[in-house]
Amino acid sequence: MRAQKRFMGRSVLACVGLGLLLIGLTGQTCTEDKDVEIVVAVELTATIPAEGNTNVYHGKTSVPLAGQVDIAKIEAEYDFEIQSVTVESAFFKIVTPQAGRTVTGTVGVCRGAECAAQTLIAYSSVAVDAPEYLDWTPAPLQAAGVAAVNAALADLVAGTPSAVDFFVDGNMTPIGEPTNFVWGALVRLNVVGVRNITVIDPI
Repeated sequence: MRAQKRFMGRSVLACVGLGLLLIGLTGQTCTEDKDVEIVVAVELTATIPAEGNTNVYHGKTSVPLAGQVDIAKIEAEYDFEIQSVTVESAFFKIVTPQAGRTVTGTVGVCRGAECAAQTLIAYSSVAVDAPEYLDWTPAPLQAAGVAAVNAALADLVAGTPSAVDFFVDGNMTPIGEPTNFVWGALVRLNVVGVRNITVIDPI
């Protein structure tokens, strides 16, 4: 009886081993297609001259989104289909400094030919020639400005390119002196795309 059990056990193991060998030889597999979400970063920048000669200043520049967020190029580079582009964070810096000026104000954005600027960045007591502001400085985002940029980006993804106007407005000290400096604004964007891949699982 024991000899018969040992023989049966060996037979089962031999059959399992033969089955594994046949799978290895035939290469049979099971495949499944899956959509994978991929997120990449893109930067949108604007250079905004600020001018004034009393205690206030103002400046505006228009940025065509398609020139900096090239949907077709990004999709080709990352081999995916873009689902959305949204604001992730924002930065500012002084591109052209001016000695002896301190400013408090906002960087605003506007979408469309006629619209009111919505605040994207607010800042206070920034010395226009301070070394720390000569490089990109992180700034807290304001919800109204984020919504305006996101709406323009949604139009872009949908195939309707648009432009975003960037504004700088604020007060400066000392008063009564000519003002002529240049702001830089950088908006970091999250581009979400989907790529279809085939996953292979051995049988």
